[in-house]
Amino acid sequence: MSTTLGGTVNVGLRTIGEPEVTAFTSTNILQQELIKAANEGVHDILEAARYRWGLFYDGLTTADAITTEQVAVTADSTTVTSVDDDDAGAMNFGSVVAGDWLRVSGDMTSYRVESVDSVSDPNTLVLEDAYVGATSTGSAYKIVRDIFAISTSSLDEVIIAAYGDNSASYPTSRILNVDLRRIFSISGGDLHSDTSGKPRYMAQIGSDSSGNPQFRLWPYPDDQYLIELWYTLKFTSNTTFATSMFGANAPDIAYDAVDHYVRWRACMYDNDPRQADTWYQKYMDARNKVVAREARTYRDGHGVNVVTYRRDRGSVNGCRTESQIAFDTVGVGGYGRAR
Repeated sequence: MSTTLGGTVNVGLRTIGEPEVTAFTSTNILQQELIKAANEGVHDILEAARYRWGLFYDGLTTADAITTEQVAVTADSTTVTSVDDDDAGAMNFGSVVAGDWLRVSGDMTSYRVESVDSVSDPNTLVLEDAYVGATSTGSAYKIVRDIFAISTSSLDEVIIAAYGDNSASYPTSRILNVDLRRIFSISGGDLHSDTSGKPRYMAQIGSDSSGNPQFRLWPYPDDQYLIELWYTLKFTSNTTFATSMFGANAPDIAYDAVDHYVRWRACMYDNDPRQADTWYQKYMDARNKVVAREARTYRDGHGVNVVTYRRDRGSVNGCRTESQIAFDTVGVGGYGRAR
């Protein structure tokens, strides 16, 4: 079993009687073919399932909603000024960032913040679009943040998003990862209405300026919440001799599978289809074992499902029905009693 790309390529070279190497030669066609084959094998295995050993963790902290004092807005203008309760200049935009959303009290439209001046007195912000409401020298407002980036540019897929606390006050501590259209549907198209609190849904919406993937949360968070994220990473082709093929996280059988795949490609290159068939079959057997590890019944309580001979029919034509087993085993008052 080889764990590095160089060791894996040497396995393929030995299979067809070629000498091992200690470094790759970019002009060597056979070496480049085996490097490509090794990466194809890794990619194929990673795409076959979402493995426990392939999960990575990151924490995402949401931001408080800002409602301090008031704002002054002008119709058809993009500039918004922070003011106090007496309509005098104030400095309340210290934690506002570009990408936040402004909703003036009484409005039904949200405006995305393009830039913020939190140094000058009074603080001001510039909206991406001109304000279409009525001019006001002092109105209640809220500034919320519902788009957050995860600090990894190689994120592939979020598998689990959840809060660290229990779900006693909520149906579940999980956040559902859905399509953005689903969020617009369940929110009625208004993502910043009075519905707020712990987000229950999230949708990926592209990347920020640093290439980090972004997610939109709904309902918008009005407080700081820590969200636990478990995700997989995108596959990146490996070209370095000493680099581990799976980042040293995979079980041994996964490395065996890649070795077999490279042996198959080497035999095909050597015009030996009989040996190639043998190694390809060994690759498929090892690959299936890697996938099977994720479905072992002692790891997953849902691996086996047993249905009794008489099932609860639920509701039929509006009338609730119960299995006769309930009458055989449940006594008066709800106390179990076999009859």
